[in-house]
Amino acid sequence: MRNTLYGPLFKVALGLCIALILPQHSAAQEDTDTSTSLQNQNKSAGQYAVRNGLTKQKLSRQPHLDSWHGIRFHPPESWRGIPPARQRFGDMDHSEVNYSGQNIRITRYTSPYLENIYMMVFKLYDTKSQGQLEDRVFRSISENFPGLRQDSRKMMKTRYHMATRKTFQDSTGNRLVFYHYFGQKKGFTLVGIWRGGKTGVNKVDWENALPVFDQSAESFWILPQSQQSAAKRATRNGSGTLMPGWKTKKTSHYTIEYSTRDEYATRLAKHIEKIRAFYRKVIRSGKGIPKCHIKLFDNKEDFLYYGQIQGAAGYWSPAQEEMVAYRFSGKKLKLHNEEMTVSSDRDPEEETFHVMNHEGFHQYMYYLMGRHRGVEIPSWLNEGMGDYFFGGNWNKGKGRKVFQISTNWWRLDTIVKALKEGTHVPLKNLFNYSQEDYYANPGLCYAEGWALCYFFLKSPVAKERGYNTIPQKMIQALQTSGDREKATAKVLGKYNLDQMEKEWKEFILSLEK
Repeated sequence: MRNTLYGPLFKVALGLCIALILPQHSAAQEDTDTSTSLQNQNKSAGQYAVRNGLTKQKLSRQPHLDSWHGIRFHPPESWRGIPPARQRFGDMDHSEVNYSGQNIRITRYTSPYLENIYMMVFKLYDTKSQGQLEDRVFRSISENFPGLRQDSRKMMKTRYHMATRKTFQDSTGNRLVFYHYFGQKKGFTLVGIWRGGKTGVNKVDWENALPVFDQSAESFWILPQSQQSAAKRATRNGSGTLMPGWKTKKTSHYTIEYSTRDEYATRLAKHIEKIRAFYRKVIRSGKGIPKCHIKLFDNKEDFLYYGQIQGAAGYWSPAQEEMVAYRFSGKKLKLHNEEMTVSSDRDPEEETFHVMNHEGFHQYMYYLMGRHRGVEIPSWLNEGMGDYFFGGNWNKGKGRKVFQISTNWWRLDTIVKALKEGTHVPLKNLFNYSQEDYYANPGLCYAEGWALCYFFLKSPVAKERGYNTIPQKMIQALQTSGDREKATAKVLGKYNLDQMEKEWKEFILSLEK
């Protein structure tokens, strides 16, 4: 199912995730008056910079150490690394029997010179032979490179292994090199890639790039059993992987792996601890919540590649038990074909914190309902409360900053328009919507879910009528029964929903002023 804003549950690896989806930011358009000769000069200068950078490329002093899969190698220095995505939390992803025959990408490093120069490492589970490894990886990768044909093949002696080195190009001139390793009854392939666009990659450029890939390939090591314990001790950072450019920050309730600035990660760590305390204040519970995992990328491109969700700004994955986001740096946001601008008085980087407010609530609810119980929380409540917290801001109080909930500027216009036109979902229907129903009309339903939760918790009329207790009572009923329909009937069955809807409409329309 294609995802939309804060979107529907979708499958990543073996698990369902809840994502906050944003459209791609449009790139700046080239000046139409720029002359062709100037464009060619800039292109030549860029090609020179790439060639010059590649010829001087060194390996990172810090290795990539992966104790999940039992490998170590040195990527090129300053290349951006993307961690492996675990299949399921607590499963170290090395069951050769359970995943027999699967060929998965376990990491990627991207060149700082061009985004389309990069290397990846693949693992073939339950590898039987070198030939099987070579055949299976070729068939898998050739799906994305039409007309892929082999240019050369040779045996390559590395420090730890004998590897098979093969070079390829496809019908559009993209160039690839495969390094196959078979040892310790395991099979891995390091792949170097240069996508050349419409013109392809010429022979000279490719020959400059090959030594860079060769250097990393020569350092590749399938760790013997005697090294496994030491590797596991070295990678106790929450992911089982140590990577150049990545660090780990631990707080009282979170382990945060990040590739962004230390200062930014520190700000986020302080923020997420405070918002967690606010969740517990609004949705009271004495139940203990285990330490949670967060991955924070420095840019959208690496984040999208990791999660494989186009346009996403963040997501929570119950299967992997991790929350994932990136440092937002844009000014323009689109919400269901409506473009919105981050106002000049707002720090674009702070928008990531709003995303974390939303996704962190899903994480909180997952553990509150009971790990692995699979309780279906009504979407109006789960997404509506996520959007309720999204609207929070830190404002100056008496001597300190306090977290205050404001209207959600992403949602208000949409729901006001729907109420005026009579196109909203009647509350008696929304309360009984399944997740599939809710996500069938995400723009409206997300706005309506937010408006409903905001009404319950902020309206004087809701407090007078006792509606303000509904979110808490729903959560308690869900914890007890584990059944969405039973909880809905028990909590909402005693209210006059027509009267509630009339009061809700009046309150939301008053916010427009």
